[in-house]
Amino acid sequence: MTGVAIAAGELRALLQSARRLSRSGGGAVLDNLRRASAWPDEQLLQALKAHSGVDAWSGDIEAATPDFSRLDMQSARRLACVPLRLVGSPEIVLAMADPWDTDGVRQATASFQALPRLFAATDALL
Repeated sequence: MTGVAIAAGELRALLQSARRLSRSGGGAVLDNLRRASAWPDEQLLQALKAHSGVDAWSGDIEAATPDFSRLDMQSARRLACVPLRLVGSPEIVLAMADPWDTDGVRQATASFQALPRLFAATDALL
């Protein structure tokens, strides 16, 4: 399937299924998407950004360090997310198991002055 774009409708259906599985205890949405998709990972992640506006965390944990100055560790665990300070930058981003969960995003970002960039995270990162 290399070279063929993933249609928005197809991605939406995959995303809905992955979120349902995640809500029932099936792990991070990104992990579920990767398992369910027949698309190469790079294409899936590009489509995710293009159609949903959410990047996937690259997995390069060396590029950031956890920062619990705005969201305490207990709340982060409850909300299945981790605030990350990018190395060499004052920016804090939020890696989440389900960054499409508006209530979870609202709760996790309540103590931020502005909405941080959101990333879909794997269970391994969380």
